[in-house]
Amino acid sequence: MNEYLLFHGTDKETIDIIIDLGFDERYAEEKGMFGPGIYFAENSSKSNQYVSCPKCSSGAIPKKNRTCTCKDPDIVYQILLTRVCLGNPYVCTDYKHWKENAHERLNKNRENYTPFPNGGCMLCVNNVLEHHSVYCESKKGGGPLRAREFAVYDKRQTYPEFIIHYKRLSNPPEIPTEVEY
Repeated sequence: MNEYLLFHGTDKETIDIIIDLGFDERYAEEKGMFGPGIYFAENSSKSNQYVSCPKCSSGAIPKKNRTCTCKDPDIVYQILLTRVCLGNPYVCTDYKHWKENAHERLNKNRENYTPFPNGGCMLCVNNVLEHHSVYCESKKGGGPLRAREFAVYDKRQTYPEFIIHYKRLSNPPEIPTEVEY
């Protein structure tokens, strides 16, 4: 099963729906790095980027006029810690190769979208079950990601196990780069 506990960040309303009904890949955004899948990260800080501020509805990702400026230290955010079965993941180490060989097909026909460069149906290559998820170690241009990402394309591979409530620090403490002895 290759099971992991991974983080998933989204807005509070969507978390409430996921808790009630589970994840649903049919509502996945097509413009995701690896197509319309359900995305997870092993670092909470990566998933936090997708958690919207309940006050201003802006996200934590710095984008044109969309970054949260409230910085209210009393706002409580939520993030999911989800049990995810990756099965046999397709390991992507070169996003450029991925985009050239698979992601572009998304724009042509979503129903026959294949996230795997070898072709075939969503989870099959030559009608043989080969991959169940995508595990990404790279970003555009092939460089390393700051945080590894995972995508699954079937909600049955997910179980939202915990809701974590947290606050964002407006002035996070500085982390020392060198250890003094």
